[in-house]
Amino acid sequence: MLGALKAVKDGSMGCNRAALEFGVPKTTLKDRISGRVTQGCKFGRSLYLTHAEEKELYDWLLLCACIGYPKSRDDVIGIARQTLQNKKGHAVEVYQGRGGEVVAFHAALAKAHSSKG
Repeated sequence: MLGALKAVKDGSMGCNRAALEFGVPKTTLKDRISGRVTQGCKFGRSLYLTHAEEKELYDWLLLCACIGYPKSRDDVIGIARQTLQNKKGHAVEVYQGRGGEVVAFHAALAKAHSSKG
């Protein structure tokens, strides 16, 4: 992708030819050139908590579980919501939609920090 972008911006190739030469989708390349999509952006929703906040939450949850006070998924979501409310100064709706998103957040939090020490 980077090579195709450079070739088009340098003027050495047109968009269609660069897409073909570098094996990238034409529409994706055109979106990057036009600025519609930012180079290096990731798909999916943006993070609600920073990695440091997630790590702090994970460590606290682990401590609670170790001393016999494990927290439920609803507790985790409530704590995340409260953290965001304190940070942004107003109520924040953390999850909208199906309950599977809550389960996915809970599982992703555990997965992201379980191998880190």
